[in-house]
Amino acid sequence: MASRIVMTPRLTALGRNLMKDAETAEGGVASLVAYRDGLMIAFLSLRPIRRHTFSLIRIGVHLNWGAALSVQPAYATGSAKAWS
Repeated sequence: MASRIVMTPRLTALGRNLMKDAETAEGGVASLVAYRDGLMIAFLSLRPIRRHTFSLIRIGVHLNWGAALSVQPAYATGSAKAWS
């Protein structure tokens, strides 16, 4: 049986490729879904968290782009410390 473990760089590259392909696609729902899926794969490959916690994250509230990516509801870490 083949290994089911996929290394982080490969997952991150897959997520980025999905997002890049979605940006260059014609548009419509399919490209929006592809971009969303790519973002989820890339994010979770770099910062694995529980599915429930991930579902609570809201762009602009908990996920912000600035000089660096900032993610946080502090309650999501289990240690009540913000990620940076």
